[in-house]
Amino acid sequence: MPPPLPPSPPAAPRTLLPDGGPSGLCDCLQRPQPLWNLTVASTRRREWRAPEYAALLAEMRASARVYVHPLPPGLGSNLTRRLGGDHAYMVEPAFFHRLASSPLLTRDAAAATLFVVPVFPASCRYTRVDPRLKKLRPVAACARDVAAVVGHVAASAAFRRRAAADHLWISAHDAGHDYALLADARFRAHAVAAANAADVAPRMPSALRNGTVPPFVPARDIALVPRVSPSPSGAVVAAAARRTLAFFAGSVRAGVRAALARGAAAFNAAAPREARRVRLVDSHLSAEEYRRALDDAVFCFCPRGHAVHSARLVEAILHGCIPAVLADDYWLPLSCFFDWRAFAVVLPEARAADAPALLAAIPPAAAAAMQAELLRVRSSFVFRPSNGGGADAFDLLLLEAHLRTSRCASIRPPRPPCGAALLLLLRGEAFRAGGHRSRAYAAGGEQMLALAAVRRHVAAAAAAAGWRVRLALDVVAPRALVRALLDEAAALRLDVGAWRAADAPPFGSQLASFAESLRWAAAAAGAADALLVCRADLLFKRPLPLPRPCELDELIVVPFQISDAFGSRLQSGHPRVADAFVFVPAARVAELTAAVRRAASASLETTLHDLCAWLTGVTFFNATHGFDSDSEKEWNPLYRIIGRAEAPVHGLNHSFLPRRRPRVGPKAIGC
Repeated sequence: MPPPLPPSPPAAPRTLLPDGGPSGLCDCLQRPQPLWNLTVASTRRREWRAPEYAALLAEMRASARVYVHPLPPGLGSNLTRRLGGDHAYMVEPAFFHRLASSPLLTRDAAAATLFVVPVFPASCRYTRVDPRLKKLRPVAACARDVAAVVGHVAASAAFRRRAAADHLWISAHDAGHDYALLADARFRAHAVAAANAADVAPRMPSALRNGTVPPFVPARDIALVPRVSPSPSGAVVAAAARRTLAFFAGSVRAGVRAALARGAAAFNAAAPREARRVRLVDSHLSAEEYRRALDDAVFCFCPRGHAVHSARLVEAILHGCIPAVLADDYWLPLSCFFDWRAFAVVLPEARAADAPALLAAIPPAAAAAMQAELLRVRSSFVFRPSNGGGADAFDLLLLEAHLRTSRCASIRPPRPPCGAALLLLLRGEAFRAGGHRSRAYAAGGEQMLALAAVRRHVAAAAAAAGWRVRLALDVVAPRALVRALLDEAAALRLDVGAWRAADAPPFGSQLASFAESLRWAAAAAGAADALLVCRADLLFKRPLPLPRPCELDELIVVPFQISDAFGSRLQSGHPRVADAFVFVPAARVAELTAAVRRAASASLETTLHDLCAWLTGVTFFNATHGFDSDSEKEWNPLYRIIGRAEAPVHGLNHSFLPRRRPRVGPKAIGC
């Protein structure tokens, strides 16, 4: 057997900082790729250079000062207790333990550059309601504690100064942002959350509202290293000397893990006798058996379970086992500091069954290079018990918070206080005539009136609210008519940032077309702080009441709930919504796109009417009444669709009523 690799020195990793120095790093932090293909692997730049972050750490240590707000009287006596073990939830007490002895800590709020809100969701959750029972404190009770602390902090001048944009809170529990749902809206919208649950399209049910927990926001939040572990020590077995191709221990009964198990069984059955096997263990292993298994595998699977993150990620890294991540929409920790592709394999969940074969196809030399890079970076994935030494996970967490709230804010403020950029995307079939599902076109006329109404009731209303409006056109219509539309937009003094046209719908489903429009607009029209996506054939009747830039609460806004006459509820019980237009804050675009893509791949018949089945944090421009999305079926006060008759005022067209009784339910104010 070849000799094991020697212990790695605490050297700085090579895979740090994208080209462009601090500015490039700030661009990664503040403008993360808004649309990725399921995994973070495709979002990172390929131009990585030698480490220069020592200068940034030195600058942070010289200029940054951290202030921890005091707890309100009578709260918190049991919140700061240390949890047992070294698992992911220990990140909360470990962070505050290190911070208490950090030279960056200050007792003078006026001197601080970063403010920490002392909330402890994981510690609260794992407080026994009755010590004799196993029942834990409910998430809702812990969320009320968080709201009480935030309410106390919100009265401070430091909180009001930047509306919490320079405030940091830690949420190590799987429910992530659920714990902030009852807190001050400014805290929810602007405070930086350092979370284990770094899932941009979460599937975990919320304990406080219908649907899933709120998403992780890569442009604002920080993904925690999901385990508190001791510094790595001892020899690491070289990849070439390991006897197992890939290893996983845990339940494989459902979801991506079940697919992985099927793929592993098929791979092992077909592999030659001399080939390395895949080892999946769904029974108990002792701690020593588990460590030996990690040391003996070239790759270690880190698949999604009930949560997107897993302490397995860090366990694999510390044992020199190359992580094979199968967790769509997981924003990997430290992903603006390190190029994960240099030391990990990130695969879409849809390829879980193929994962063993894909790993087996990686050449031994490439695996050895990945392991060597892994050993260079692994000291950065450790929370040391005390300050001093090289940069560890605690130092890089504070550095990322410092960059987000101070250094990068001076380069490109992530949230202008007002006057933010709004991209108005007009998409779909233009110049339509002939009613629902018609493919006939009519020159001029109503389409030009619709564009003028967009200028008067949308663009002008947005400008009055403080937005800087830019227009993008992604339409289906004869090219000559599109040229006329562009000329009319210029005459109306609409700023057209990008446009494209097709002679026929290029996709087989509405959702696939919608997702492609989002991708194209982000690439062609540039960055924006919010997106308003409208059907091109809408004629607005009144000014659209858009939220002001400084009042954004990360809510997606749609016109209204569908009326009972046409089915106000989905089969799932969620509200059924009108899909004619949608307002999306930039922080939610990635989440929306991922959800739309998943729904489109599941069924060609699914539409945006089902939005509330996929996402939470959705509300309505008109929350008092319901209407059908098609103005030919039912009149509504906001718009009508050109090229078809409009239903009577405050009435509906009975010829369109569904033959079967639709599903109805209580009027919703959102989802």
